Amino acid sequence: PFDPATDSVSAAPRLLVLPVALSESTVAYHLVWRLTLRTAQPLGAWVTDVDAHTGEILQRTNDIHFAYGGDTSAETQLYGWCNGPSDLAMPYLRISVSGAGSTTSNAAGAWSVAGSGGPRTVSSDLFGPYVRVFNQNGDEAAFSGLALENVPFTVRFDDANARQDERDTFDAVNDVHDFFALFDPAFAYTNTRIDAYVNRNDGYCPGNAWWDGTINFCAAGSGYANTGELQQVIHHEFGHGVQAAILGYQGEQGLARGERQCGL
Repeated sequence: PFDPATDSVSAAPRLLVLPVALSESTVAYHLVWRLTLRTAQPLGAWVTDVDAHTGEILQRTNDIHFAYGGDTSAETQLYGWCNGPSDLAMPYLRISVSGAGSTTSNAAGAWSVAGSGGPRTVSSDLFGPYVRVFNQNGDEAAFSGLALENVPFTVRFDDANARQDERDTFDAVNDVHDFFALFDPAFAYTNTRIDAYVNRNDGYCPGNAWWDGTINFCAAGSGYANTGELQQVIHHEFGHGVQAAILGYQGEQGLARGERQCGL
């Protein structure tokens, strides 16, 4: 529908010859006027080919390409809880748009899924190509919101939908991946997804962390900090896996040699 109050012809018509396929081997040529109509409802820039002799509309395409997309952010404690939270982008984050598809945010935290159809539910969790974060004792981080096509939308994780140790651990492992990508982008270990377990209160807890093919971080307790909120500890534990990938065993020092944070 064309509403003169809101819609318009946005460019002067051009006279062209349009080939129209009749079969795999035959083509009919039509003299057409090509014009572009802007409409508000539905939103479109309709490139329209009108037969110059008959007035028949031979084809029409929307030159506005719809997509859902935007950016990501999280309250993350860079290095550790002593530094306090900062708003950081979330690269490599799995994001789904209902009825449209899924994607992974890029290295800058931006994302896009092609589609249209009004408000759609955007959901996300702390899952990516390099790490999946599990909360050992409680609900896991989950985001849900409504997005419109072509309206920038932020997928955000904060205290309302994720634990601090979940966010810090997801960010720290992706940090390690990006660091190795600077000098050895083909190194298999840092390009493989690792399972990370936070908020543990079993095994060697509290006040500890370990690597056993997965990485594991203890909840705070008995005067100890939550090790999943200490990114240097997360880097350290991941380093055991790097060392094992290179040497065939963890070793005792090297890449995984100790760390200190906030006097601990």
